[in-house]
Amino acid sequence: MRDMITKLAILRGFLASAFDEWRDQVWRRDLDEYYCCSGGLTSWDICGCGGVTVRETFRRPSPQKEGGE
Repeated sequence: MRDMITKLAILRGFLASAFDEWRDQVWRRDLDEYYCCSGGLTSWDICGCGGVTVRETFRRPSPQKEGGE
């Protein structure tokens, strides 16, 4: 029983950390702003995210239909 309580406490820590990251990276930002940079070619604009928006960064791809439709 003690191990289960410890595991649940660890889960609580994971969830709190994930919530904090979500709040900072998604909730407090405009979904259409650049995630990290505009992806331009200037030296101060290259950050590696390719100029994607917050929305594009966290959007899940839609599941593909079976049979290639």
